[in-house]
Amino acid sequence: MDKTVIAQAPDGLIISDMVDVFATYFEARADKASNALNGIGCSSFHKA
Repeated sequence: MDKTVIAQAPDGLIISDMVDVFATYFEARADKASNALNGIGCSSFHKA
């Protein structure tokens, strides 16, 4: 990870990326809890 690139990124970009990470995390948890299928009809989580 290049800290210089991150330090020079616009604040709005950093904030929007952080919000996207949280949204993806909660969406993945909800999908897993409901055994939902992804966009191509497959389970997003492998069962070992």
